[in-house]
Amino acid sequence: MKKKSNTKVFSLLVAIASFVAIMCMFADIFSEKVGSPEGSIFVAMFGMHNSTYNVVWPLVIGFVALIVLTLVGLTGFVLADSGKKVIPFIELALGVGIGILFFFTIKFFASSNGFDENFSSAHSEISLGAGTICVIVFSFVAAALALLNLVADSKK
Repeated sequence: MKKKSNTKVFSLLVAIASFVAIMCMFADIFSEKVGSPEGSIFVAMFGMHNSTYNVVWPLVIGFVALIVLTLVGLTGFVLADSGKKVIPFIELALGVGIGILFFFTIKFFASSNGFDENFSSAHSEISLGAGTICVIVFSFVAAALALLNLVADSKK
């Protein structure tokens, strides 16, 4: 009986970590050193700041995957008693994939908006902002929790 409660707890923690990652998307996408006007991840991701910016589709895919990860975590919480063992694998794959996607935010933003080497040389001090770093960290935390769920499930 303890195995099922551990699965419930880990799945709920995965859902909470992915929800926190979604909420972190309201923070800055790039560092403050550059004084970038892009603002939050949502503003830069959907090109809302300036009409000349394009939608950054890899980040949109990462955002949708975060929503899916939250829903899969909640589903794992609800269905933990039915013995669904594939849910932690899905949580692990989504968490790692989202973390990797958001790690390349600068490259995705630059390539989606047609910036070239001039952008990189002019903004050599550009780095990931607090929002992007938090999304990466919390998606990897969700993946680690899913991995702990798998390890705890395999030991019993």
